This record gives sequence, structure tokens and C-alpha cells, in this order.
Amino acid sequence: MNPISLEQLTVEEAGPMELVAIAGELGCQHVSLFLRTPERPPQWYPVVTDASFRKELARRMAGCGVTPYTVEFFPLSPRANVDAYLPAFESAAELGARRMSVLVSDSDEERRLANFCQLCDRAAQFGLGVNVEFVAITQLPSLREALRLVSRASRPNAGIMVDTLHLMRSGGTVAELAAAPRHFIGGAQLCDGPLTMAPDRQLFEAISERTIPGQGEFPLREFVRALPPDVPIGIEVPLKSLRDRGAGARERARIVVEASRRIIAEASSV
Repeated sequence: MNPISLEQLTVEEAGPMELVAIAGELGCQHVSLFLRTPERPPQWYPVVTDASFRKELARRMAGCGVTPYTVEFFPLSPRANVDAYLPAFESAAELGARRMSVLVSDSDEERRLANFCQLCDRAAQFGLGVNVEFVAITQLPSLREALRLVSRASRPNAGIMVDTLHLMRSGGTVAELAAAPRHFIGGAQLCDGPLTMAPDRQLFEAISERTIPGQGEFPLREFVRALPPDVPIGIEVPLKSLRDRGAGARERARIVVEASRRIIAEASSV
């Protein structure tokens, strides 16, 4: 059965120490860690800037039996300075992270290919894989385009993060995922939702209000069966509505992890 990662976006208000503690309590094998603030211009979180913080976080993870599978997120824009990410790569490797997540915001195919290859090469120096995430409202809008990028890059550490939400919103299908080369699937993220969503609501849905697995219309069991069985599945289900009603990070995480675990177990038993 695919291992489970508790994604930071699910409990965005929780710091890394709390995130790890919640993941351990819920029996998750992994977490994702945010390394950059969402403000503009972004700043590094203490995970990158504070060695003593990293040491304590590593101790906490070891005690909880949790490791960071993914570190997030690294924009690939026309002005991307890949070397500026090196302190984050070093910190991620120190903590035992396996892969980093990339969002593309460059419409020039050749330039983004060159920057992506450079990013993969730099990350490889720290033993990190690179997962590019396709999102319908970005310049890398589909699984097909993501596959084209990683195929052309021809880097052994290049892969794709497949988020159920973005697969559905981009018009992709589970059959398309199942047909993709398995070695390119570097990670997956699970949530549910309605089959259609108004375009002007899709950004809010993605970052603030997704649907608890099993309570929407996505073909989640088929999605899980289309994945390599060893690829971690991140539970990424922000629930602003529950948070606004007073549900804390632990309670929201419990709801979505337990629901996701049932889906994954049912898919794996077939």
C-alpha cells in the first residue's frame, strides 16, 4: 500500500514541529515541508535559515518516525535564479527530504527546459529528486505537458507530482495517468471535489477549500491504482470552512487522513 504523507497545505497554520507531531500521531510516514513564505518577495522559513531549528526538527521527526518526502515549493519563472535555491537544497538534504516540488511560470518552452535542467542538476548534487507539478492555471497546464518537459530534460532525478485536483481540473484522466511511464511519477497528492468547478473559483479551491476524500466525485480509487505502489500519496485537503468553524489542525488532519487511508486501502485490496 502506498505510504502516506501529511501535506503542509492541509494544516497550513501548523508549524513544522506541530506538523510532524500530527503526522506521527496519525501514523503517516511522511510530511511535506514549506521552505518559502508565500509573501512577495518570499523569504526562507527557519527550516532553511536556523541550524538549531533544523537540529530540533530532525530530532522530533526521528522520535515520531516521520520523514520529509517533499519540500515545497520552488518557482521556475523566466528570471529564476537556481543558485539562490542552494541553501534550501542543503537544508532539505540535511533533514532527509527525498524530492522538491516545482511550479512553472514560464511560457517559453526552451527557456523553462533549460532552467528545469539546471534545477535538476543542482538538486542532484544534494541527492534530491525534482517533481514538477502541473496546474491548469499555470504555464504547465497538463500531465501531457509535464511529461513532455521531463522527457525532454532527460534527467534521472526528474519526475512529476500528480495532484488529483489538478489532474481533474486540467481535463486529464486516470487512464492518461495509468499510461504514463511509471518512472516519471515522483509523487502524488489526494483530495476530492466536484467534477466541474467554475474557472474563477479554481484558485480558491486549490489553496483553501477542497473536498474530503470520498465525499466528492473524483475517481479516487482508480487514481490510486494508477500509481506505482511505492510512491507516497500526500494528503492535501485544505478545509477553510472547517477551520473557520473552529476545527483545529489536528482534527482536520485526522478527518482527511482517515478518509484517505480508507480510499487507499480499498484501492490496494483489488
